[in-house]
Amino acid sequence: MNNMPLLVQYAMTIDEKAAFLKRFVDQNPNWNGAHVADILDNLNNTDANLTAVEFMYAAHEKDVPEKDLLRTATNACIGAYGWTYSPLWNKIVDLVTRVRIVMMTAGANQ
Repeated sequence: MNNMPLLVQYAMTIDEKAAFLKRFVDQNPNWNGAHVADILDNLNNTDANLTAVEFMYAAHEKDVPEKDLLRTATNACIGAYGWTYSPLWNKIVDLVTRVRIVMMTAGANQ
């Protein structure tokens, strides 16, 4: 697993993690007990939500040029809020901002 799923898991709120796990495990009971980062790593490696991720790349690559961050944050927000949340992009930007803060804090502590 690369670091991005772990960073995203760390940056997610308790409510986001709970919603993500509930939504995902309800549909995939064999993942019961898994951590958010493990699921995100799997979603990234299997190109889950590929249409949405590619749309986010095309529409927002100037805002979030880090493709791994954008892919992971998109998968996390779709998992936590579902496809029907509008505007999903605002939730993704909020999570990306929190991940960048975590990255800066982790870098400052090294």
